[in-house]
Amino acid sequence: MARLNIDTGTAGNRATGDTLRTAMEKINTNFIDLYGTHADTGLITTSLTNGDIRIQANGSGIIEVDTVQINNSTISSITTNSNLTLSANGTGAVSIDTIKVLIPNLPTSDPSVAGQVWRSSNDLKISTG
Repeated sequence: MARLNIDTGTAGNRATGDTLRTAMEKINTNFIDLYGTHADTGLITTSLTNGDIRIQANGSGIIEVDTVQINNSTISSITTNSNLTLSANGTGAVSIDTIKVLIPNLPTSDPSVAGQVWRSSNDLKISTG
């Protein structure tokens, strides 16, 4: 449903806008539409077939969802020293079209943590734990 605007009338003339009752009915209808769509389900949806949901920050603003932030093309954790995990569901996989991995603080000795990458001279190794 489209948003209902309240006619506030013209300045200095109290009888040209919506009555108080009509204005309050429009307010209630707007809130019912808003809360009925999102509050009960926890979903933000579109009624357009194949419609996109777009969330866009203004200027240098950042989008935050729970403990993750999106800043232009960077997705990072808000929580200090926490991991950022991408995982697929079931038999799905995480697919990345192009990848360049930079590891500035790569250990130079076996960290004794299974699966952790480390560097020995010019060789890249994976610890067995």
